[in-house]
Amino acid sequence: MVSRGEIHWHEVEEAGRRPVLVLTADALAPVLRRVLVAGLTTTVRGVDTEVAVGSDDGLPRDGAVNLLDVRGVPAALLVERLAVLRPDRMRAVWTRWRSPPDADR
Repeated sequence: MVSRGEIHWHEVEEAGRRPVLVLTADALAPVLRRVLVAGLTTTVRGVDTEVAVGSDDGLPRDGAVNLLDVRGVPAALLVERLAVLRPDRMRAVWTRWRSPPDADR
């Protein structure tokens, strides 16, 4: 079972393992076959749709949660937990995701 705020390896057939942040609510995760995740990247662009993550979060490398890469994936393909985001980082994720740049256009 996965929980919101956890970072897991997502087994992707064509790309191998990719890190993702679980966004699905804890109450829903056990009953869903698919969960909502945001991809992580080590290519940090410094844009408003990213939230920086790194060793403070228990990750081996610095990077960013990419909020332009949000998708549903089969929960069964989340194969290993890497880390859990700190509460302040999760708040930053929610703030950035709910208020994307140019949202008023």
